Amino acid sequence: MKILIASLLCSGFLLGSNGKITGVVSQKENGEPGVGVNIIIVDSYLGAATDANGRFLILNVPPGTYTLRADAIGFTPIIMKSVRVTTAQTTEINFQLEETVVEGQEVTVVADRPLVQKDLTASQRVTTAKEIQDMPVESFLGVLSTHAGVNKSAGGALHVRGGRSNEVGYYIGGVSVSNPFFTNSLAVNVSNKALEEMKLVSGAFNAEYGNAMSGIVNVKIKDGGKNYDGSLSYYTGDYSSDATDIFPNISNQTLSSNSTFDAFMSGPLLPFLGDRLTFNISLRRSQSEGYLYGVREHSPGDFAYFHPSGNWYIQMSGDSSYVPMNPSESSNFLSKITWRVSPRLKISTQSILSSSQSKSYSHVYKYNPDGVSTGYSENNNHALKINHSLSPKSYYEANVFISDTDYENYLYKDTLDERYVNTDYINTEPTSATFLFGGTQMGHTYRVSSSVGGKFDFTTQINNNHEIKTGLSF
Repeated sequence: MKILIASLLCSGFLLGSNGKITGVVSQKENGEPGVGVNIIIVDSYLGAATDANGRFLILNVPPGTYTLRADAIGFTPIIMKSVRVTTAQTTEINFQLEETVVEGQEVTVVADRPLVQKDLTASQRVTTAKEIQDMPVESFLGVLSTHAGVNKSAGGALHVRGGRSNEVGYYIGGVSVSNPFFTNSLAVNVSNKALEEMKLVSGAFNAEYGNAMSGIVNVKIKDGGKNYDGSLSYYTGDYSSDATDIFPNISNQTLSSNSTFDAFMSGPLLPFLGDRLTFNISLRRSQSEGYLYGVREHSPGDFAYFHPSGNWYIQMSGDSSYVPMNPSESSNFLSKITWRVSPRLKISTQSILSSSQSKSYSHVYKYNPDGVSTGYSENNNHALKINHSLSPKSYYEANVFISDTDYENYLYKDTLDERYVNTDYINTEPTSATFLFGGTQMGHTYRVSSSVGGKFDFTTQINNNHEIKTGLSF
């Protein structure tokens, strides 16, 4: 019972595991099982040999697309391409071998995706790295919004199956990156090029998942390979609308109003070590003026007076220029270093650094936009993972992490700044509702969240059909 409780609690911190490949090898001529056939994953250390019934199992396979090779003396080797392995799922691949008398021949086939995933116990959608990169979106959040059952609100929050935005949990590399201050929204963003897989699980979570009611978004980061890979991209544009009476200045379009810079690189950290020591880094920076503008008719120091006799005095010292009222800027950096100590032992570190600043639109300040405060957020995530295969049928994963999130909101950092102007003496209103003719937002907000934790998972395949996974967390 204690172990079950631990596995339930761990989902709030770290989650995600590798997949596995299983199948049967038989002889094409008579259907007899292929005994002692070597099944290897090309360009990797992973593989297995078939048993007396022709069955094989390759456990602890990272998510990705692979090529398998089946070899046996006296039979034509078979190359199986495009074998897709998904996090925490079983990929079934079967081979039929033909006898041969000519050495060097081989048969190449392409794997088929099964119509029914037998071990699927919850509604989920898996998006591969290629699918993410081929879609015309700036981030993986754009991919999520295209999935069935996912809606994006006007404020950008994602809602799964009609639930609230704070009912979705976000994880990158098994580490929670949900913003603790804003309804579990995503605290960071990373380059699409750095992703290996994205999984959306909605409903009927198993014991490994938790701290969410509507959905779990689990993103896997690529390990670096033996070859260098990289990209640079820059996007720019602006909003457009014919409703200029609702959205002032929306028709004044400039290409510099919204832009995103994206850089990615991966490969061997030291060339002579090949894929034993690799890195994956990405940088993403974006800025946007938004689509809501105010008009600077007033300055924060202006005031208004409405005499009961009907004489009004309204000071207007602004320059009447348009000012963005929901602008935002963000910078995100990701670094992953993987050390393959041996074919059975892999150690990886992951760091995600994020900073952003933005303003929230305030309608009462539409004609006094310089009085609106700005929010500043910083998020740092660091994690260490050890993956160790004890035998062909058992392995464990150990994770430790530290996460810090800081949020501040103010107009001027110094609370005694003389530029602050209280709105109390200018709030005399000629009607029940009006705009502020001066003054500033006076509030100061400071929030800090720090988390340290870890998780240990042990997985073993007890027979051809059943796997046991248990663990604990702190």
